[in-house]
Amino acid sequence: MLAPLTWLSGASSLDLLPYTTVLQVAVLGPIATLAVYDIGARLAGRLAGLWCASAWILAPYVASMLFVDRYHERWIEQFLPQALGLTAMADFPSMVIVLAAALCVTRSLAPGRVPDAVLAGILIGAAAALKPPNLLVAAGALLAYAVARRWREGLACGIAIAPALLVLLLWKVRGLGQIPAFALEQARL
Repeated sequence: MLAPLTWLSGASSLDLLPYTTVLQVAVLGPIATLAVYDIGARLAGRLAGLWCASAWILAPYVASMLFVDRYHERWIEQFLPQALGLTAMADFPSMVIVLAAALCVTRSLAPGRVPDAVLAGILIGAAAALKPPNLLVAAGALLAYAVARRWREGLACGIAIAPALLVLLLWKVRGLGQIPAFALEQARL
């Protein structure tokens, strides 16, 4: 997805960093904030949405004051840059995709919103493609559909996740020779 940016910067990831940082902070940051607002507003009203979005923006800065001295440096120099999208790692974009998927799941809990459920499944699959542990959000989504008794939407979301799962499994088998989740008893040195 970042290949077009390499035409501007060159192949080095250090040269690409200013472009990815601007993309993440200026584009993905507002998308994440709007997703948090919309989820909060859908669940508890407009005021709750504003509170959630405000907490989303202010929490990293307020939390900085709560750390003891021995962890403050680790928080400021290691965690916050990744959490705020100031690195070229996939953590921030995958978090934004997970938030967008959660928003689509929330929207699809209303009657007759199967297209939102399909979009949620596609986004969950995209998040899993960026970082496989993001697939855990699928369990929450499917549980939400079960609790809300939205069987069609849950099935549509599950079907939309399936292609990304198949690609992920194929990638693990071809790249590692096995699927790590099913090879727990094997010791790797």
